[in-house]
Amino acid sequence: MIVRPWCPLLFAGMVCAASTADAQGESRTTSSTEIESEIGPLLASGDSGAALSVLGRTIAREPGNASAWFRQGEIALLLARPRGTGFEWSARSIRHMRLADSSLKVATMLAPDSARYQMVRAMYFLAGELPMVREGASKSFHLGLAAAE
Repeated sequence: MIVRPWCPLLFAGMVCAASTADAQGESRTTSSTEIESEIGPLLASGDSGAALSVLGRTIAREPGNASAWFRQGEIALLLARPRGTGFEWSARSIRHMRLADSSLKVATMLAPDSARYQMVRAMYFLAGELPMVREGASKSFHLGLAAAE
């Protein structure tokens, strides 16, 4: 697993930005239903790039929106699957895995009690080829099961 020392700083910045927005009266957060209604038609037509762009704009506007972070990570994880018969990862797949990693990490930090978020993060860990990365799946599965209870 790649350790990213900036991640806690990123999260602290998002919390600070969210609290600043709350103090300024901009506390409205786009709901997961609104997000799905906006990106659903794009995904149905096969335009995952446009869906990721919409989610990126939502995250830029609302950095504390766990639903947007989660959907971005979930879509990136699905796009990261290697294509063809080879075992080599393309540069595009690696970019999507990085996006999935950071997005799912932030989503689970913002909503640690979400079983769904934890389970998809566990699937991300299982998609990794290194045993050290796969080991993280066990913790996420346990957190997801605890949240579901």
